[in-house]
Amino acid sequence: MGPVNALAGSVRLHARRVSDEQLGRARLARLAPEERRAVDELAHSLAERIADSLLDQARRDRMLAAALESVYSSTSASHTRSSPTTRGSIVCGTGDSR
Repeated sequence: MGPVNALAGSVRLHARRVSDEQLGRARLARLAPEERRAVDELAHSLAERIADSLLDQARRDRMLAAALESVYSSTSASHTRSSPTTRGSIVCGTGDSR
């Protein structure tokens, strides 16, 4: 298993958490329950596809793989799990929430 494959679970989990957070911010209260489930499923599917695309690109790009490893490595994984999802450098690109 390569280094990118070892990070796949963390990257996908982070994508799902970002998706959940954004869904929580959306104004979906007026949707019927089945419509809300459909929106949730679509958002989670898109988040997973984006994560998979990012991982595929990282398998071809050593710099991207190194960046993902620095964010999602075992030493920073606990930070990623405990910090707000949209504040991670992988989401914002800069590492801050502004």
